[in-house]
Amino acid sequence: MKRWAARFGAALAAGMLLMAPAAAGATEPPAFSGAYVLDETEAGVLGSERAALEAEVRDFAAEHGVQLFVVYVDRFTSPEDPLDWGAATAEKNFLGDDGVLLSVAVQDRLFDLNAPQALISDAQYTALTDDYVRPALKRGDWAGVVGETLRGIERTVLDPGTNGTGIAVAVVGGVVVLGGGAAAIVLARKRRRAGAEGASPEELPLSELEARASALLVRVDDDVRSSEQELGFAQAQFGEDAAAPFAAAIAEARAQLHAAFLLRQQLDDAEPDTPEQQRAWLTEIIARCEGAKASLEAHTESFSRLREVEQRAPEALAQLRLALPGVEQRLLAGRGVAAELDGVYAASITAPIAANLAEAEQRLGLVAECLVAADAELAAGQTGAAAVSIRAGEAALEQAGALADSPSTVRAELAESAQQLGAAHDDLRADLQLAAALAAGAGAEDRAALEAAVAEVSAVLAADTAGDPVRALSAAAAANVRIDAAIGTARESAERLRRAEAARDEALIPARAEVLAAEQFIETRRGAIGPEARTRLSEAKRQLQIAEELAQTDPLRSAQSAQQASQYARAASRLASADVSGWGDGPGSPGTGGGSFGGAVLGGILGGLLSGSGGSSGSRSSGGWSGSNGGFTGGWNGGGSIGGSGGGFGGSRGSGGGGRRGGGGRF
Repeated sequence: MKRWAARFGAALAAGMLLMAPAAAGATEPPAFSGAYVLDETEAGVLGSERAALEAEVRDFAAEHGVQLFVVYVDRFTSPEDPLDWGAATAEKNFLGDDGVLLSVAVQDRLFDLNAPQALISDAQYTALTDDYVRPALKRGDWAGVVGETLRGIERTVLDPGTNGTGIAVAVVGGVVVLGGGAAAIVLARKRRRAGAEGASPEELPLSELEARASALLVRVDDDVRSSEQELGFAQAQFGEDAAAPFAAAIAEARAQLHAAFLLRQQLDDAEPDTPEQQRAWLTEIIARCEGAKASLEAHTESFSRLREVEQRAPEALAQLRLALPGVEQRLLAGRGVAAELDGVYAASITAPIAANLAEAEQRLGLVAECLVAADAELAAGQTGAAAVSIRAGEAALEQAGALADSPSTVRAELAESAQQLGAAHDDLRADLQLAAALAAGAGAEDRAALEAAVAEVSAVLAADTAGDPVRALSAAAAANVRIDAAIGTARESAERLRRAEAARDEALIPARAEVLAAEQFIETRRGAIGPEARTRLSEAKRQLQIAEELAQTDPLRSAQSAQQASQYARAASRLASADVSGWGDGPGSPGTGGGSFGGAVLGGILGGLLSGSGGSSGSRSSGGWSGSNGGFTGGWNGGGSIGGSGGGFGGSRGSGGGGRRGGGGRF
């Protein structure tokens, strides 16, 4: 018995060699930690382009609801199989049904595309890898493969008009019905396109932003050309002076259009532009074109009105003369209202009113001058000149009326502002109570923001509002925005903390149980347990310790570590079970049915007592343990490891495991 025990002890000692740390430089599945694109290569193959790619992927996720994660490494080494490595990375980062992962080993020229089955069908997956991903990788276009993958997802997965996408399209009663995992995404995308025309440039994806900019360039160029022709007619008909504003508007529009075309040329030249540059330049093109277009439209409308006045100049002149007394009466009434307001409100209210009334009186004087000029011009048969005078009189009379009515308009606004101010102050007082409640449990940064907002609100509530309720209401609105923002941020932080704590609690309890179960199983059967299971158990215990340490200070990371602990513990249990199931099967082995002696060996009791007794060395082969003197053989047959085919977590899922599929290979 002692001779066998000595050999068994030597075999255990040799087996410990298998537990040596992995070679330096192993590339383990990384944590993205909020990023979308990682460059883990020694050479940094993406260089300065990584930030632009990150923005491109974020834009795509915001537009389409599909997240693409991309990681570049030199080699897949931990595990080595691309599918296993990609699956382990997807599992480590908890990718959901909207997450696609592209993993690229640039030196070994291997890749894996890990995607959810709910989103991408078999046909879509094949088209995406064969038509978009692999060709870009073959060219060594490390940055370009990101755009190609996004383009492939859009065309093969999200476009319902693409054949072979796996999305069922049916027409029922004239309504298009979509099926498949991407249907909701496609419908949301169509809704965004339907509202794109009225969306701001910041809300549009690059493709739609470019389409809008191109259409505006063409339209405004046509408008400028037409306006230049109209300008010649206007100058001949109404004179250079009357047409001068129109000429200035055309010149400005032409300058804006020229600048827009220069930007378009920058986008079209051979030099590549970053997504940020493209968005900025397209947005500027749109702004310049829309400004030029608005100015031209306003002046075109003005000249249309001028031509109309010329055609009926005597009638228009008579109407202007009849309208003048009514505006003079409105000015008299406005002065009375201004006198009432003078004794009640501050100068910030009454001074602008007095200035408006003075301007109204000047405009009425201009109307009188225009009437005299138009009479003389009509008598001389100068209908074009008379039309200019009449139109100037009409504009002056319209402005005089608005200025004369300003005291009554302001009085109504003051009454409404005073009423709204009371409601605004009530709202601010309620916000103060809510902010105080949130500050008690808020973090330092959120508490500081709440305290600053509370101070501003308190100052607004204490201020004298009687003399200028409009300005007081504006101050209340600004304070309300600030305290609402502080309250919203604090609420979000509190909700994130609550969710993180719930996730921590949900993850910690099973993690403790699974780690304990794996440890007890291995401890009581350690005579048959190999290094892989023990390694997984050690990592599970390490992750659990991290989770316990972070439980109070960082519940989210605690939950993540607890989940990792559970995964490693399950892997340890599977590997340990495989070791035990294959232990004792070889000829000459103690077996599991050897009564108390066999149990002592299985439990590691005799191994611990007798391992120092010397004897021949043994080694672990693919079939188990074999001693050179014909001793213990067979035994550990089903080892496996994380990421491999022997039962560890994160291995290749293929087309049917865990709701995700992997594939790719060499490029």
